Amino acid sequence: MASGVGQMLLPLFAYFLRDWRLLIMPMAASGLLYIPLWWLIPESPRWLLSQGRVEEAEAILRNAARMNKVTVPQVIFTPDEIEEAQANKEKKYNILDILRRCNAVVLILVCSILWIVITMSYYALLLNTTNLHGDPYFNFFLSAVVELPAYVGAMLLLKFCPRRICQSSTLFLGGAVILLTQLVPGDLPGVAIFLEMVGKFGITTAFCVVYAVTSELFPTVVRNMAMGTCSMAARIGTIISPFIIYLGNYYKYLPYLFIGGLAVFSGMLCFVLPETFGKVLPDNITEMQTVRGLGKPKGTLMESKGTVMESCTKETCDVIKEAKL
Repeated sequence: MASGVGQMLLPLFAYFLRDWRLLIMPMAASGLLYIPLWWLIPESPRWLLSQGRVEEAEAILRNAARMNKVTVPQVIFTPDEIEEAQANKEKKYNILDILRRCNAVVLILVCSILWIVITMSYYALLLNTTNLHGDPYFNFFLSAVVELPAYVGAMLLLKFCPRRICQSSTLFLGGAVILLTQLVPGDLPGVAIFLEMVGKFGITTAFCVVYAVTSELFPTVVRNMAMGTCSMAARIGTIISPFIIYLGNYYKYLPYLFIGGLAVFSGMLCFVLPETFGKVLPDNITEMQTVRGLGKPKGTLMESKGTVMESCTKETCDVIKEAKL
């Protein structure tokens, strides 16, 4: 939500600071606001437990339960959970642990493609606002306003809908509407702007959803590496986006065909991913779900033997669920 508000303020600063060098100064200075987050955002209890830092994990869970007005059991982690956590602490994971497994490689490739297409589409549509009919400052502001309902829509989808439906529906919406833009007559610029904003709404919602989808697919021990790999792949989409807009010099609607076609393709690609909605997140690589078509899954986390979460008490699971951690 704050990202949309920041984008809404950007055309205001740009209107009064016409020199791009002056405009970069407040944009760069806003990064200082991230520094206090080091002390304000708590660490992940799952990660702390996997590192054997049980007391810190318990303190964060108790604080989260207190904020959510949930009764905390006297014993949050059982001896079996602590013993399993200590065993996992001895194992050091790296990117090779992902590359050694065909299932994990396919997952990381599919997620990377999704990130590239979504990021490329998002920034291409953002850059294209200055090419739309009317005032470029107002068009950019309108593009930023569209992001606010997109964030709300993403939260509702993630709360109530399966992950594959969340990701594919938003990509289908954004891609289909962008493809329809080329059919709008030239004497109806308002309709074209409306369709592009609806497409931006769909792509922005997909951008929000892909973070949750990717993080739920990978276990705690390699989740940071998987997210970092996908984020690195997304930068490819960012680099490509200006060149997509440049294609409009050859044919006006070529960028829309390119963005819309790739978005629809990515929406279909989502259906090869395993479903994670309503399931406990995996802690180890062996607990990862299998890509559809690569064979029968090894079993969900709650079905795995000898895992940390299998031995968790009902009270502990309820605390984690209510605390939304």
